[in-house]
Amino acid sequence: MIGVCHCFEQFDELEGLVQQRQSELAGRIRITAPTGYGSSQLVHLLKPFQTANPKVSIELHLSDAHVSLIEEGHDLAVRFGALKDSSLVARKLMDMRIVCCAAPEYLETHGHPNEPAALTTHNCLLQTTSSHIDQWEFLGPQKIYNVAVSGNFRANSPRAVANMAADGLGIGRVPLYTAQPFLDAGRLQLLFEAEEAKVLGLYAVYPPSRHLTARIRAVIDHLAAQF
Repeated sequence: MIGVCHCFEQFDELEGLVQQRQSELAGRIRITAPTGYGSSQLVHLLKPFQTANPKVSIELHLSDAHVSLIEEGHDLAVRFGALKDSSLVARKLMDMRIVCCAAPEYLETHGHPNEPAALTTHNCLLQTTSSHIDQWEFLGPQKIYNVAVSGNFRANSPRAVANMAADGLGIGRVPLYTAQPFLDAGRLQLLFEAEEAKVLGLYAVYPPSRHLTARIRAVIDHLAAQF
């Protein structure tokens, strides 16, 4: 009888071990993301997931261009902006503020614009990946309006715009995450916070759910939970 009980105990232990191993996530996940966000915020968000799932290998591809998930072999994209490919699924993670900012040195030299309309007299640093490069949206008393801006620097990377603004070249308009390190260091300060009209949605983009493995579902759920 004792031997039979011992066998049952061993069976229970073995069954529990099998279930535990089956529940462990393993394998590779290929993720593509914007260069600036991916190399700063996203890597910090992914760390606890990899700590909890050591058998999962993440390959992060950083690019400011919208690469094809299927053609490039990516499992998941973390992207700003609305979904353009109707064959994919997008899960919204958060809204990111789009902010105007300038270095204190620039404002001391060229003056502090008291309202968005004054930007027409300033050197504005343009981001070429924006839908309306030289038209910046602001929130008025009754509606959203545009201010035509121009300047002597433009780039396809918000991080490049933020760096130039922090160096005092002009006024930039970038996602908050890009400006935040410079704001914290006192190298940039925000302008027109009350008139901010634009937010940029951050999405997890992936093929239809029938193609998702457990590990991909888990990392998407993890990212959603972080926000």
